[in-house]
Amino acid sequence: MKRKVGRHGTATLTISLPSDWVKKFKIKQGDELDLEERGNKILVQPYDELVEKEIVIIIEEKENIPKRLVVPYYIQGYNKIKIKYKHHEVRSYVQNLLANYLMGFEIVEQGQNYFVLKNVSKGIEDEFDVMLNRLAIINISLLNDLYEALRKNDLSLLQEVHIAEMSANKISVFCRRMLNLIGHKEKAPAGLYAIVKDLEGISDHCN
Repeated sequence: MKRKVGRHGTATLTISLPSDWVKKFKIKQGDELDLEERGNKILVQPYDELVEKEIVIIIEEKENIPKRLVVPYYIQGYNKIKIKYKHHEVRSYVQNLLANYLMGFEIVEQGQNYFVLKNVSKGIEDEFDVMLNRLAIINISLLNDLYEALRKNDLSLLQEVHIAEMSANKISVFCRRMLNLIGHKEKAPAGLYAIVKDLEGISDHCN
């Protein structure tokens, strides 16, 4: 998509925004947009308070942190999640969440009884199609492994099934986050969201 550069005043250069994009994200005069420089490119996207907003989650119990307490905020598009806890055991559970669900996030701050998790990866937002394809490949491999385990009556092969299922979960969560944050340049996000959920469901049933 090409746009001709115009001039506004004596020192400001401008370009127009595509009308379909403006309608899709309901951009109107006076709205703020996020501009991010990436090498020789500039990424323009609707400003979203979720990107800057920090969510605070308080963990009262010793038990493993249910992913439902943290992962939904990741999927919604929050870039910073603070977890407060009362029990030392929670530390290992936070590490487990990072390893298995929160792609692109790391611990950027740690104090007495709290962690701050933040998105530190730039550029992976452009990899939705690659990740969706990877999710499909994992499911094909997973089904083949499951078939071989049953055919050979070799339960040791099921360990590979479990590892593949965990990878599928992580990629599925990432794909849903990207659809909520930036949508898709060609396809309807709602349809892609359903595909991602269905692929994750296949891997869950195989585990």
